[in-house]
Amino acid sequence: MWAQSTLTVFGVVDVSLSRGSGSIAKLTALGQGGLESSRLGFSGEEDLGGGYRASFWLEGDVAPDTGRGSASNPNNQPQPPADPGVAAFTFNRLTYVGLQAPWGRVRAGRDYTPTFAVHALYDPGAAGGLMGSQSAAGSLAVAGPAGVRASNSVAVAFGELRRGPLLHASYAFGENTSDAGPSARDGHYRGIRLAWTEAQVDVAIAYGIHKDAAVGDIREVVLGGQFEVSKARLWALRVRGWTGLTNRMQGSMVALTYPVGALTLRASRSSSERSNLAGLRQGATHKAAAGLIYRLSKRTSLYATAAITRNRDGATGMPGSGGLTGPNQAGSGRDMGLSHTF
Repeated sequence: MWAQSTLTVFGVVDVSLSRGSGSIAKLTALGQGGLESSRLGFSGEEDLGGGYRASFWLEGDVAPDTGRGSASNPNNQPQPPADPGVAAFTFNRLTYVGLQAPWGRVRAGRDYTPTFAVHALYDPGAAGGLMGSQSAAGSLAVAGPAGVRASNSVAVAFGELRRGPLLHASYAFGENTSDAGPSARDGHYRGIRLAWTEAQVDVAIAYGIHKDAAVGDIREVVLGGQFEVSKARLWALRVRGWTGLTNRMQGSMVALTYPVGALTLRASRSSSERSNLAGLRQGATHKAAAGLIYRLSKRTSLYATAAITRNRDGATGMPGSGGLTGPNQAGSGRDMGLSHTF
């Protein structure tokens, strides 16, 4: 007798009108991902019995304003820039096969790193869009080729995702030949996340190492928390990162979300600061953001967001990707959009 199987087609289509303003240039554009990144995916699951299930996941970015896809990264190392005019659809987000068991799960393929999972899960902007935390935007690790998702990874998790303790560990291969000298282990990643969820409290800490001979290993520690107080949800992040040869960074975020019927109000304040190993400051960006989400249904939402950045020590940070500002100058951004999940 065949085991029970399921197949799901899912995705998000999110389009926004945005404007970024800096001291050097302004940009008005039709973009995507103001609330959630647009994507298309397929997932499946088979019940093996005894509490065991096999599963797969294939998911890729789609830009609904242009129809383009996004490039993937096969070895967690810098790649030649793709031609933006011919970017094809790839399964660049999550692609894995896995086994779910009573004790937890194991997955092999391309997956989120444990460190980025904390960045995204404890940020009301999920580390993206105008609401996304500046601590993620300024992270030395997130800016790297495997800072968000790692290819060639094997990940194991013990415990449940949304109740009690969770241990999540991941190891990814750079897949260089052994005769590559100092760069033989470039692209390797290893990380671990410890989380605890109970009633109104959800906290986690993660540590990861990205191998990179050019700058020395990129290391990052991320601490995150969510706390429910009456109807409000409080969010917090603290980030520290450093490389073996060049620089270090620190960042933080505090945020509040508050539902009022179909409306959710959001506000956050975040920062990132960089310095070299001798302690010389290389730039600091402070960001404030506020916005609202109006749920038309369980799957469709209208949203609007505004954000502003203040820079010092030579930084040129902008909220989002629109516009351009000079060193130590301010930047601002705002958007409004429609997001539909299927």
